[in-house]
Amino acid sequence: MWQILAAAAGTMAFAVLFRAPGRDVFLCGAGGGAGWSAYLLLRDVLCLGGFAAVLGATALVALLARAFAVWRKCPATVFLVTGIFPLVPGTGVYWMVYSVMAGQLHAALGYGVQSIETAIAVVLGILVAFEIPRRVFGGRRG
Repeated sequence: MWQILAAAAGTMAFAVLFRAPGRDVFLCGAGGGAGWSAYLLLRDVLCLGGFAAVLGATALVALLARAFAVWRKCPATVFLVTGIFPLVPGTGVYWMVYSVMAGQLHAALGYGVQSIETAIAVVLGILVAFEIPRRVFGGRRG
């Protein structure tokens, strides 16, 4: 539970830095918290691998971003960029660089591959969610 609250709070802080409209900061945090919840559920409860868990969580965040955008009548980017913040592979990139500097090239390669897989999962999750027609979310055009 603490991880989910921390993800939501971190997402809200990033939304403030991203200069999201003040009325939408809470929704940005809700999207980030929901994405992290989905990631934990897929990874720990359903025992999916990291790639599948990130893919599913990112798709959920992108779907929520589209729904929030229609509801608040603003671009989905406001909710998408902030909502994927907890899923971005920043830790893996950090440990990759750290391992390179420490001379542990085998570990660095592992962290690098894991970070690339996570980044690809984020991109594919966004693509999957944005292929759904706009009319499903209540938009005027299909």
